[in-house]
Formats: sequence, structure tokens, C-alpha cells
Amino acid sequence: MKAAEKDIYYMRWNYFMAFALMLTIGNLACSNPPDSNSSVNKGQEEVPEKPSEFENLLEQYESNERVIWQKPEMIIALIDDIENKTIVDLGAGSGYFAFRLVGRAGKVIAVDIDPRFVTFMDSVKYDQLTVSQLSKFETRLGTPTNPELKIAEADEVLVANTYIYIQERVAYFSNLKKNLKPKGRVIVVDYKPGELPIGPDASIKMSAYQVTQELEECGYEILNVDETSLQYQYIIIAQSKY
Repeated sequence: MKAAEKDIYYMRWNYFMAFALMLTIGNLACSNPPDSNSSVNKGQEEVPEKPSEFENLLEQYESNERVIWQKPEMIIALIDDIENKTIVDLGAGSGYFAFRLVGRAGKVIAVDIDPRFVTFMDSVKYDQLTVSQLSKFETRLGTPTNPELKIAEADEVLVANTYIYIQERVAYFSNLKKNLKPKGRVIVVDYKPGELPIGPDASIKMSAYQVTQELEECGYEILNVDETSLQYQYIIIAQSKY
């Protein structure tokens, strides 16, 4: 890992831990109000609170190993003329890609359908971004069928670790074309089929071929399919024909 990437990782990890701590304290306060009959008041040892599902997801998304196997800098480098473009991180999660993009792109829109992730990104952006970067960064709460983008708003849409979870994908990505500028591109990064040490269950994964077939059905031209640069994932670049 390069020195600059290490600095970014440790900064993001510190903010993640602080946010996770706030969640834990909040959960404890809500679920364990003072009670004269509590185990603490009886002198018994208190059972530690288990991390919430959201805390586990944050830890997974911000894993130190992710920068090694996913190579975010390499993926971002696939976007030409990035400083003049509006980039959408679709399924942004904790902002793993979005916060890396904002230092280079003209504008970044981080979209997620989970309000907890939108809240998380909004809570840490003031510490992670400069004043000038804040003006180029925006979060949006989408829905399973609508990314809540404006007409012709995006130059590029990055869909990392998200494509297989979108329902009614043909309808979704067909509609997404209207949100792209002319010849706008979609970059899909997802897990290769089969059993892998990371990623979702093999039963729900899709091959690169299946994804390209769907995108072509939606009216996209496949520009490139890369199944070798990443150990566990493939990268597909598709362009709107209109």
C-alpha cells in the first residue's frame, strides 16, 4: 500500500471507529436504561454489547485488505478527464470510492438506498474533505428503483459491489440512461462466480458475461471487459448508445 493510501485508510478508519463508538453508546443507552434490577447494580459482570449489523457492515467496507484486492486507485484511473466530470457512486455504502473520487472529480454524487450509510457519509464528510471538496460532494438517498438523479446529470456511474443486488436490473439500467450525459458510461465492478474468500454467496453472483448481456439489452455498448486485473472481481465498462 502506498504512503498516501495508508494515510487515507488510517484517517477513514479513525472516523469509522468514532462513528461506530457513537452507535454503540447510543444502542446501550436505548437498550439498557438505568434499572435497580440490572446486573450492574447487582454487582454482576455486564455482558458486552454485540456490534450491530450496521457496525459489522462498516467494518467490512472499511477493511484494510480491501485496498489490496479491489485496487480502488486503479479503478478510478479508468475514468478519463475526471476533473471535468460528474461521477456517481451508485451503492456508495460508507463512501469508500466516493471520498477517494472527490479529490479528483469535478463533482461526486454518492447514492445509497440505506439511510444509515447516507447519514454516515454526511457525518464524516466535514472531517474528511476540504472546504473546496465539500462543495463538490453530495449524498442522495435513492430507492430500489430510482437513483434520484437528474436528467443528463452524470458523466460516469460507478457500480461497485452493487450490481447483483439491484432488482429489476434491465428496467433500472434502461432508465438510468436518461440520467447520463450523451455517451455517458457505466463502470460495473463485481465478484467473479464461484466460491471466494470474500464477497457474497456464490448462489447470487453473476458472471461478467451475464452482466454484459443485460447491459446490452438495456441499450449500452460494451467497451471493455477485464477479468484479470483484479483477483476476485471483474470490471465492465459500458457506454450509453444515445
